[in-house]
Amino acid sequence: MSKELTIPDHQIREINGYSLDEIDTIKSVMGFNMSDVDLRVFLHVCRHTKLDPMCRQIFAIPRGGKMTIQTSIDGFRLIADRTGCYAPGRPTEFHYSADGFLVSATAYVKKFAGGMWHEIGEQANFAEYNGHNNFWKKMPTVMIAKVAEARALRRAFPADLSGIYTEDEMDQSKIAPRMEIPTEPSISQDEWEKLDAYLNGYEDLRKSLKKLCKVDDLRNIKPSQKEAVKGYAKAYMRKQKDTKENA
Repeated sequence: MSKELTIPDHQIREINGYSLDEIDTIKSVMGFNMSDVDLRVFLHVCRHTKLDPMCRQIFAIPRGGKMTIQTSIDGFRLIADRTGCYAPGRPTEFHYSADGFLVSATAYVKKFAGGMWHEIGEQANFAEYNGHNNFWKKMPTVMIAKVAEARALRRAFPADLSGIYTEDEMDQSKIAPRMEIPTEPSISQDEWEKLDAYLNGYEDLRKSLKKLCKVDDLRNIKPSQKEAVKGYAKAYMRKQKDTKENA
């Protein structure tokens, strides 16, 4: 993907409807050198989807020596809408674990085919797409809903969306390899002793907290997990108390 455009000016004046000047601008907007093959593929997709690369409606990203073509969820909706066979589906469904953590989302879209409307649904798992950036932290349901919708749209309109991905779908690929992430230390001995005393007599709660924090020993809880542990434990004990009082 590091080769420069090698097509001589005297042999060709445009590619897929784009003039050489426009192509130079597009390459500048993309921010990296594209090979002749990648450039032709990208311009073909731009023309096919009717999205403007110079307005950043669609763009190419180099990943691991290969080119990925991306757009936004609005770009996906626009492409689907132009088919004349698309309609929004019912509201997105969100799925949570027994501990109250967001697990996945299922989005629905409608497609008109064979003389009738069909509903297409696709699920996206939060752990697989979480980009760990500010958007994913502040608006996790919004972000995973967009990914699920993009998957549903691609399934419904494969001829129009095959090979194109939304920015939200690719967020997780920007995360540094796990080995490069510093390991967070466990809670201190003093913090552990206080927690151990607090949980005295609540064996079921101890088991639940191990699952919540994904540890085999509660001594390995991380400082960043303390607030979640505290909130979960309080809610558990409050529920136990209410159960006894109402018995």
